[in-house]
Amino acid sequence: MDWLTFVSEIVKTLAWPVSVLMIIILLKKPLTELIPSITKLKYKEFELDFDMELEEAEKIAEEARLPKTTDMINNQVMRVNSNAVERLSYIKDVNLRSSRDGIIDSWLLVEEALRKLAEKNEFRSINMPPMKILRDLSDNKVITHELFEICDRLYRIRNEAVHNRTFKVSPNKSNEYINLTFRVLASLNHLLDEREAG
Repeated sequence: MDWLTFVSEIVKTLAWPVSVLMIIILLKKPLTELIPSITKLKYKEFELDFDMELEEAEKIAEEARLPKTTDMINNQVMRVNSNAVERLSYIKDVNLRSSRDGIIDSWLLVEEALRKLAEKNEFRSINMPPMKILRDLSDNKVITHELFEICDRLYRIRNEAVHNRTFKVSPNKSNEYINLTFRVLASLNHLLDEREAG
């Protein structure tokens, strides 16, 4: 093999990888600018359309007449946690830095309230997965089917945020998620109050 043939073969072999690498380098900045606006995520076999899940959960919340976030703050019906308004403010601040962390932190409040409600109804909640607690509460008619559906959708979004390190949504969209979790918290608080009064 002469030098000309050798060089020709190397160029043929490296042409595609070098081309792909050049495209990635050239498009790096435009691609990174697009990432925060991604609303559809795919990880292995799991695909989640954040907007669709959130819109469906909000639609169910409207049909179930869950209290609005502003109503909760104005009427101070948030007693699941004594400092709920401060926690909402804190989570919204976290959300500005990381929408992923805002979603995860707000779900933890829902999970805490579900555990309290399970305990008040004498269901085992320690070391139980949130979906098991949620199903127990729903099967025993402690929470409505609508509230179960909303929590199920919020939990799926939360799981994607936890398990997919590339999870990105805009702070506005994650803020909608956070507002919905606080609406759920108000409903769970109402059920806790009823249980304590009954």
